[in-house]
Amino acid sequence: MARAVPYIGGIIQGGIADYFTERRWERVDKFFKMLTAKISELEIDIAETNKKNKMLEEKITAFDKEYVKSEEFIDFFLSIVDQFTRTNEEIRYEFLVGIVISSMKGPDKNLERDFFMRKISEFSIIHLELLRFYQNPKTAYRSKGLSLNNIHSLTLKNLVKEYFSDINEDLWKAAHDELYNAGFLGQETHNFGPFTASSGLTRAYGMLTPLGKRFIDSCIPYRDINETEES
Repeated sequence: MARAVPYIGGIIQGGIADYFTERRWERVDKFFKMLTAKISELEIDIAETNKKNKMLEEKITAFDKEYVKSEEFIDFFLSIVDQFTRTNEEIRYEFLVGIVISSMKGPDKNLERDFFMRKISEFSIIHLELLRFYQNPKTAYRSKGLSLNNIHSLTLKNLVKEYFSDINEDLWKAAHDELYNAGFLGQETHNFGPFTASSGLTRAYGMLTPLGKRFIDSCIPYRDINETEES
């Protein structure tokens, strides 16, 4: 069918063939490497006894070895692999690997899990970045190599603006308000307001709604373990 497209048909057909052979198999390999690495990290951390890793143990309970053999989990797993091979966005990779890991605990809340899986696909990179940012702004700043020296003096608007300095302000504001309308965030951007100069960071930590927190906990269960608001 692709070859029938005038002028570019042969090129398209060759590109499609390459995509379904090399690129998609490379992404499948990447998925398994990422998943293996994250599970190994969790197993090491869960075995530790210090206080911070106790937090991890509470957040990631032992995997349900029987459930991961079930047809239900295998179908879910394959659907995640399919999503993974259809994107080339690192943050979406992170969320997809995370939801597999959190789902390995057992069959609870399958409807919510499937809802979250769909949202990973629907949300833009900016939506996902915002949610990850609000999970822990300090961790997010460090991951971008941004300085924490003046972070406590920034207003909420400037805190987010600094983090998204490489994109138009209208874009992250629109994404933020869409997440608010979807029930994932607790304030609209027009309610940011200055309040006090030192209120930005505190307000950022409280931005996720219960739904937003459950989404992040399901999709990035291995992040933010050794980071707290006070650290």
